[in-house]
Amino acid sequence: MEIRGVVEGFYGPPYRWPDRFFLIKEFRNLNFNYYLYGPKEDPFHRKEWQKFYPEGELNKFKRLCNECRVRRITLNYALSPGAEVDLVVMKLNQLKKVGIREFSLFFDDIDAKPSITLAKMQAGIANAAMVRIKPRRLLVCPTQYSGKRSPYLETLSKLLDKRIYLLWTGPKIVSPKIARKDLSWLIGLFGNRIVLWDNYPVNDYDRSRIFLGPFRGRDPQILRILQGYLTNPMNEARTSIIPLFTLAEFFKKRGNYNPKEAITKSLKQFGLETRYSMLRQFFPSRIYTRISYETRLLKRGDFKILLDQLKSWQRFNLLDGQKWIDNLLLARDLLLEKLKDGYINQHKLRTLMISKQKDFYFENQVYHFLLTKNG
Repeated sequence: MEIRGVVEGFYGPPYRWPDRFFLIKEFRNLNFNYYLYGPKEDPFHRKEWQKFYPEGELNKFKRLCNECRVRRITLNYALSPGAEVDLVVMKLNQLKKVGIREFSLFFDDIDAKPSITLAKMQAGIANAAMVRIKPRRLLVCPTQYSGKRSPYLETLSKLLDKRIYLLWTGPKIVSPKIARKDLSWLIGLFGNRIVLWDNYPVNDYDRSRIFLGPFRGRDPQILRILQGYLTNPMNEARTSIIPLFTLAEFFKKRGNYNPKEAITKSLKQFGLETRYSMLRQFFPSRIYTRISYETRLLKRGDFKILLDQLKSWQRFNLLDGQKWIDNLLLARDLLLEKLKDGYINQHKLRTLMISKQKDFYFENQVYHFLLTKNG
């Protein structure tokens, strides 16, 4: 598989530059070789895509590009453009001048619905960029980037330059499972040019949770037919390393991959086994997502009982009650201290954990209480 790495493609504040350098350095331990830059809220990437980067920002891209080159990692810059081909070429040429040689065009999450007309326009833009920029690789994220066969995809497959790669998230935007058959029909359309964009462990759609569970539900057979596999990480770059480590294990062991063994190995790497187990026991919905879940979840009533106990802190000296709070404080410590992510501070985590989702009401109350209580 040619491409193994990360796509910084989430909503919310983009990574800080130190985060990107941190991830690039960790790629050696993960055996990743690709970093695709495309954060939705970089204004020069999407909202104001026609504008050139100021010199200061451009120099940061140059530094990142040089760091990637030293570490034998490919840096890909993504643009989410409009229909003006000349502006697309000019903008990508600005990034090419600082050493970037691979690019992506993101046509995802736009107002227009996928149609034959839209596919023709997008193919024209991508093909022109391929000819005029002459990148080593050009990747395209289509407007329909998950699901089933459609006239839009059929048209795009016929018109798109055969050298251009296609980004695809699987049967769903966040796919609980991805089997070989979920990709075979797509390869039948586009040929052997598919790069999976796996929306795990990204948490931009649910900022109340930090997803630490292992990768699972991916058929190892897909690694035989994909040209690349990119994971969209969480908004918390350094915390993302825990699940990313399990993806690296999946790449390495394939059919012999065991999610529980992988997460155990990852946690040992960071010295987090005990505290993670506490978090998993009392806040499973905070660390598991649509692709990674626990069969046993605490009931809402359990948290109501706990909340009543917590509100009566002065009477909270019974042995059983003390065990509860000790374990909960360990869970808090996991996020606040032991993940070694200097950018998760108490204020941010409090905001993060207060969700309006009814299903997690009592968990939110407990988290809010713990984060505002001295102790």
